[in-house]
Amino acid sequence: MKKEKICRRCGVPVNKNGAIVKIINWKNGEPKGGIEFLVLCENCTEDLDLFLSGRKLKE
Repeated sequence: MKKEKICRRCGVPVNKNGAIVKIINWKNGEPKGGIEFLVLCENCTEDLDLFLSGRKLKE
C-alpha cells in the first residue's frame, strides 16, 4: 500500500495536483547544505508562489 502524501503546511491529503518543493538554505549567496523537500497541496503551492513573488497572500 502506497503511503498517502500529506501537505506539510495545511495537513490535507495531496492529490496529483500537489507539488514537491525543493528548499535550499542559502548563506552569503552560497548553498548551505540543508536541502529540504516539502510536499505541498495545490493551494499552498499557489500561496508560496505569491509569497516568493512579493504579492500579498489571499485572505
